[in-house]
Amino acid sequence: MSLKTSTTSAMTPDSLRKQANSFAQEVQDLLRRTLDGIGPDDVLIVRQREGGRSVTLRTDEEAPVVARVSGRPLLLDLKYRLQLSSDGSFLRTEQSSVQVRGMSKRSEPFFRYDYMAHPASANVPTSHLQVYGHRDDLLHALYVSDKARSQPSRKKDLDPASPRGLHMIHFPLGGMRFRPCLEDVLELIVKEFGIDTVDGWSDALVEGRIAWRHIQLASAIRDDPDTARNALDALGADS
Repeated sequence: MSLKTSTTSAMTPDSLRKQANSFAQEVQDLLRRTLDGIGPDDVLIVRQREGGRSVTLRTDEEAPVVARVSGRPLLLDLKYRLQLSSDGSFLRTEQSSVQVRGMSKRSEPFFRYDYMAHPASANVPTSHLQVYGHRDDLLHALYVSDKARSQPSRKKDLDPASPRGLHMIHFPLGGMRFRPCLEDVLELIVKEFGIDTVDGWSDALVEGRIAWRHIQLASAIRDDPDTARNALDALGADS
């Protein structure tokens, strides 16, 4: 999903909420153009924090997005936290989470894609994937050392009652600029789970992904303009 931002003037709390609502509508439109059975009640809740500099968009805890596999449900939980930049000139994603789970009463999802601009530990990747499952041999490998660099305490949780499994590993995914987008996750569940889709679903994902990558590329150029200039100079020299 692309996050349209304004860089021409400082945002007010009202304009922040307006842009957040616009982004929520983009997400809902993408879901309706991709997944079969998405209706007008499948919406993101928009909540603005006190002080007006942060907005949270999420699916209702009791009403996740329902994708279907031959009519059988697969659930998606979405959450975005959007925040004004320090000078109030643009809107950015501070955190996002896309979680896929089944209909059983188990609380754990199948997997979750997380992005945190400022993770609690420097050893947790900014963008990462957590897969929920269990393998005894993998857990044994994790517990050979009592150090856990991805936890602030830098110690493994050795409490036998604590849940443990594959989700303890944070698989890195491209960092701040080149992380997966919602379109990537939707394409995964369509192709791997056989999710029911509507006509034109592939075009919707391609269009959304192109818009996302354009915005991320522009941000990467602002991060490192010298490399961008060198690449353009080399392109000109080769033409």
